[in-house]
Amino acid sequence: MILQEIWLAYEALDEFSISTIAAKTLAYWTTLLAAGSALNLIWLRETAPQTISLLRWFGPTCAVFAILLNFSQIPLQASYLMGEWSAIQDPMMLQVAWESPLGDSLLLRGFGLLLILAAIRPKKLSLGISTLGCVLVALSFAFQGHTLSEPRWLLVALITLHLLGLIFWIGGFTPLAWLAKRQDNSTGLAARQFGKISIWNVPLLAIVGVFLLLLLSEGDWEIIWTAYGQLFALKFLGFMGLLGLAAMNKLFLTPALLRSEERAFVLIRLSLVLEMTVVAVILLLTASFTTVGLE
Repeated sequence: MILQEIWLAYEALDEFSISTIAAKTLAYWTTLLAAGSALNLIWLRETAPQTISLLRWFGPTCAVFAILLNFSQIPLQASYLMGEWSAIQDPMMLQVAWESPLGDSLLLRGFGLLLILAAIRPKKLSLGISTLGCVLVALSFAFQGHTLSEPRWLLVALITLHLLGLIFWIGGFTPLAWLAKRQDNSTGLAARQFGKISIWNVPLLAIVGVFLLLLLSEGDWEIIWTAYGQLFALKFLGFMGLLGLAAMNKLFLTPALLRSEERAFVLIRLSLVLEMTVVAVILLLTASFTTVGLE
């Protein structure tokens, strides 16, 4: 049922929907990479200090692109609502889009992304500022969509926690892949530290997600038979698959990396590519159904 719904939804997309979905997906991806890079700088400074030179530029660069992509959603939303590209120049339609919950969310997210730019100077104060930016970015996702329903503040807390976990996890992909490509001796140490956190972080993401679904459905398990519920089930299965990968990395690949086995460097990069692909698909699905919706 869900695959049929997805296929029918994509078949019916117009140019405005496609543009909005593409912008949202890229905005989500760059936002999470920017915040994740800043958050991972905190522990990588000690474990793999050579990654500082990478992340201090990669994170802020992603933040700049994220700001542009996020705020492009306002004119795109105006065009989507009006069904005409001329809405991009229509002050009234732009105001309608800006005064929606999307505008509030983007304002908070934009401020958080500006704070993340402080990571370009990875000192204690700058890292504190960029960490605050990460929290604001996570919080911004709680000010739009279905999270506006009741119980309001519990949903805000849960979605923020959910996003912080996702931010940290996604932010670890780039430095680990960079270390593995260089076959750096600290790859094993970084993978071990990241694995210690991820082995708890990924199931926490899934648990919080289930709790959010229960709150939004008011405990009605019948929601699982709706398209929205089955979409959630697909995302949940994706997270469980990622948990399996995290366990495999921790039990087999990390010890091999600590022994500097050449094959392990190749396998960890393949694992990271697979994880990034799953996350990209999840973000695309999320962008699609926050745009066109499912019943």
